[in-house]
Amino acid sequence: MILGLAAQLSTFAVEPEPPRTTWREVLETLLGACAADGRVAPLLLDAWARARTDKRAALALGWAREQLRLAVEEVMVRETKASRLRAGIPLDALAWLVLTAAEAAVHEPPTNAADRLEALIAVTTAASRAPC
Repeated sequence: MILGLAAQLSTFAVEPEPPRTTWREVLETLLGACAADGRVAPLLLDAWARARTDKRAALALGWAREQLRLAVEEVMVRETKASRLRAGIPLDALAWLVLTAAEAAVHEPPTNAADRLEALIAVTTAASRAPC
């Protein structure tokens, strides 16, 4: 399921300009899947628990998380080319920040989702542009 989410995000990265899927929709997809009531949340919680005692599980989780981070970064490349993302922050670090925030959503009440989404948009989008 985590790799399925990465594959879904990767499809957003290759949409022709103008893309059908906005940066806001990409973040909504990611945060929605990772939220406490999302489809990936129970898998993340289980994987984190298993990774504490099982090296294979830790490697599998690390690999899946990296695939997800790379998928986020692919979409960011698309957004950067169109000058829709904040400049001056390396995309790999910004993708890590977005993924970390999405994973943290599993510990948040669903009522906080809109605020977290707006915060991520504010942090990632170009300062000269209005939020997506």
